[in-house]
Amino acid sequence: MLTDDAGDPGLRTTEMLAAAAIREGWTGRVMACHARAMGLYPEPYFRRLIGLVRRAGMSFVTDPHTGPLHLRVWDLLEVVFLAAHSLGRSTTRELDVLLDMITAQAARVLRVADYGLEVGRAAHLVVLEGSTVLDVITPHRPPRYVISHGRLVAQTTGTTTFHAIPTP
Repeated sequence: MLTDDAGDPGLRTTEMLAAAAIREGWTGRVMACHARAMGLYPEPYFRRLIGLVRRAGMSFVTDPHTGPLHLRVWDLLEVVFLAAHSLGRSTTRELDVLLDMITAQAARVLRVADYGLEVGRAAHLVVLEGSTVLDVITPHRPPRYVISHGRLVAQTTGTTTFHAIPTP
């Protein structure tokens, strides 16, 4: 549900949603989108709200970008890259958390029951280049491979050739 989508600390629909989730027995099955006003709440109210949100088992999803519809909202690595910069996250641990938000946590929010690499699970995965989370996030490379239902559905290949520029 879209909640508190304005820079107004007087908005309280996130709290109303969490309370309704508890009251109606929807614990663990409710998701708030945006909730921008949370960033403006006074600390005591914010802490109380977070306690209520935890009791409700509520998840949050934020829109990755705002602005024109042609922005690359499909590229979640771009979202992680922008979040790392705008939130000042640069340590390996902090980048791991951001990457986890678009992978394991996203699967949890979407209730993907068989998420993860295990024998017998559906093979849906994106293979990225890089040996560290920093190597994956910073260069903005497309996925090396995309596998869906155990089949390779996309592969990125390519070379760059530099040619000498003649001098006059």
